[in-house]
Amino acid sequence: MKVVLCLLALVAVAMSRNIEVDERFLFSLDDVVNALQSALGSDITEAACEATCPTVLSAIPGASLASFLCAPACQQLQKLG
Repeated sequence: MKVVLCLLALVAVAMSRNIEVDERFLFSLDDVVNALQSALGSDITEAACEATCPTVLSAIPGASLASFLCAPACQQLQKLG
């Protein structure tokens, strides 16, 4: 019985807590493209963009782990330019 009461109390505490998403680590492909465009401009080759992309991503909190976004972001940057 004590175990059940403890579990109910834990569930109540967990459910009553405000859940907020930490937005510092949320970014989109558009954020990466905008960062690349502001850092490199729009008249850069795709190969140079992909080479420089990891350095630019290090300025976005949490984005340095998402180097897989470099190729699509550089392709999008080429379409914009």
